[in-house]
Order: sequence, then C-alpha cells, then structure tokens
Amino acid sequence: MSYLFPVQCKTHSDLIDYLSDEHLITDDSLRRAFLKVDRSDFTRFNPYADAAMYIGYNCTISSPSLHAHALRELCLSLKRAKRALDIGCGSGYLLPVMAYLMGRDAKVIGIEHIKELCALSRNNIKKHHKKLLQTQRIEIIHWDGRNGYLRQAPYDCIHVGAATSLHTVNVLLSQLNNNGRMVLPVMLDADDNDENQKQMMRVYSKNEHGQVSFTDLVDVKFVPLTKEETQRNTPMKFD
Repeated sequence: MSYLFPVQCKTHSDLIDYLSDEHLITDDSLRRAFLKVDRSDFTRFNPYADAAMYIGYNCTISSPSLHAHALRELCLSLKRAKRALDIGCGSGYLLPVMAYLMGRDAKVIGIEHIKELCALSRNNIKKHHKKLLQTQRIEIIHWDGRNGYLRQAPYDCIHVGAATSLHTVNVLLSQLNNNGRMVLPVMLDADDNDENQKQMMRVYSKNEHGQVSFTDLVDVKFVPLTKEETQRNTPMKFD
C-alpha cells in the first residue's frame, strides 16, 4: 500500500505502536513477534515509514501496514501451524515474524525465484535471527512460487507477497491443509499480463472437510507473481 505522505516513525517500537493504534496488530503474541524483528535489518531506506521500499530486482518490501494486515488474518492459524509457506519472501522480513508466532517444532518455508533475493533474505535474517535458520525453523528455497512447493505440502498457512493469478490460487489451495488459511493479493481479471487490472487482498479458508471459502479485505497494488525472466526485465513503475 502506498501513501503520498506516508507515516514516518522514529524507531522500531514506535512503528509497532502505530500499527497497534491503527488496530492492525490486535493480538499480544503478534505484537511480540513483530517487536522481535526490526525492519531496519531488511531495508536500508526509511525502515520505519509506513510505505513499501525498493530492495532490488524490481521488487519491494511491502508496507508495514500490509504486513500487519496479512499476519493479523493468519495469526491464530500460525499459532497452531506445523508448516507455513511464504511465497515471494523478498527481503525475508516476514519469515522470522511468522516463525516466532509458530511453535518451536514448526517450520516456515520461504520461496523466492530471484536467487540474489534468496541470499539477501538469508543474510538479513542472520543479522539477529541466525538460530532460526540453524535449527531449520526457517528454510529459504530458490523456486518458482507460481507452482507452490509441493515437496513439503500440505501447509497450514500460506502467505503470498505478490499479485497472484486465479490459476495459481487454485494450485496453492490444493497444497493448503484442511482447516488451513491463506492470505494473498489476487488478480481478479483473466489477463495476467494487464498490470492495471484490479487486485484484492483476499483471505481463503479451508474447513475440516476441505471446503473453501474466501473474504475480500482491501484493494491493493502488488508486483505480479510471474516468471523470473519477466521480473528481472520489467522495470518497476513508481507512482
């Protein structure tokens, strides 16, 4: 989410206080998880501004508001999850936040199709959360996220940090466990190449019988989840 004049906080704790005041963080355990992971480890530019920041390779780290919005919807599911998937993990920021919400015997898998961003994620997490990698509570894999990651499916929670086609949504739903939950920005039109098409942040839930329902949250604008070559060769447009 972008703002003409984004809120600029002075410190990490100020940012978390702001997100709490905006009712984007409403759970104490979610607040503690966010407080453990300083955004300045994951972006050098205005880490405490409520705005997306460029991290290279035509990719951004999403705004703190959108991250909080997504994990607010996943929070209860993450607490009981054994395995979670974060597609388009980019800077790596959400991986430790998710891991701290999950149990010590649980695992979150980050998928990223840009090899250099996989390395960036690992290096960022190593700054203050190295043990999560050493104990394999976090694993980062170079892979095309449009296919999900069947090798370790099913997942109790799935988060996607890029605009996703309806076809890919169905692929991911097939890898979501019963009683699972998935949050992602969805491209609502059939033409996946139309960068101006409507996008919606959507929450999918699968009940104990495997029946799927969804709720739309808010209009968004994300970089599309696409093949590596396309992302590398398509310059970002900054409004």
